[in-house]
Amino acid sequence: MMPRGGVISSQAQPLFRRGEGCRGHRPSDIESAALMKARRPGKRQNPNEPQIAGTQYSLMVFCRVMAMPNLLRKILLLDLLQGLKVTFRYQDPKEIYTEQYPLERPQVAERYRGAPRLNVNPDTSETMCIACDLCALACPEHLIVVSSARNEQTRRKELTTFTYDLSRCMFCGLCEDACPVDALELTQDFELAAYTREGAIWDREMLEKGPQPTQYKK
Repeated sequence: MMPRGGVISSQAQPLFRRGEGCRGHRPSDIESAALMKARRPGKRQNPNEPQIAGTQYSLMVFCRVMAMPNLLRKILLLDLLQGLKVTFRYQDPKEIYTEQYPLERPQVAERYRGAPRLNVNPDTSETMCIACDLCALACPEHLIVVSSARNEQTRRKELTTFTYDLSRCMFCGLCEDACPVDALELTQDFELAAYTREGAIWDREMLEKGPQPTQYKK
């Protein structure tokens, strides 16, 4: 839009070429005329003041006038109030989807692979592991260490120690698939936090017992 009166200066041409005024606002003809009357171009109060084109000076004054509402928005914290309005709009219990963990235990997927467990025979309370060492061979991180000893009476290998380093496990499930007797299992327990690095190394006793998460009550 071509403003009335005066020639558009080179600095003001890009603004009017985009059809914008100050900060994306397009001044009307009435506003431009009112700003032009504030000070006529060519009438300098200071002799050393450079000559300013009418349109350029009008834009400068208009930008100062339009800056006042922004100052009021900062003083009255209107942006903060608008954000709080959105926040309190969704405070209705029907809009809340947060699980109250740990009071409410989340539901994990059926095929989730979590903490390992060394299964025992429920009838005899003996370990089901036959110390074949296939799980240690299948593990790509080599974090399983299985030790065994042969029983002189039964001439069978019996498990002595079983170590599982959770700090290096990527829960791929290859050890679980390689076990021929389903002695090693990745359960759905997901609480694996420990205070030390040594706490992430589980021995046979801890693997047979399984993780014992703390039960919280109201």
